[in-house]
Amino acid sequence: MYNPMNLEGKRILITGASSGIGAACARTASRLGAHVIMVARNIERLRNVQKELFNPVESRLFCADFANFSGGGGGHR
Repeated sequence: MYNPMNLEGKRILITGASSGIGAACARTASRLGAHVIMVARNIERLRNVQKELFNPVESRLFCADFANFSGGGGGHR
């Protein structure tokens, strides 16, 4: 039976994942089977959220502050 909430095998990128709505989205996506990629400014808070995930081994963390993004790195504008 088709389950529209099944995220098995999907990779979900969540910015602002260290607190609030972003952290809640990361926990929910993990519980629904996703491989969660979390981005935020504070790596320690990201690690704390990672510990709360259903399958923390399948998650990845990236520390970044997009408010101070210079636009370099060859991305499209």
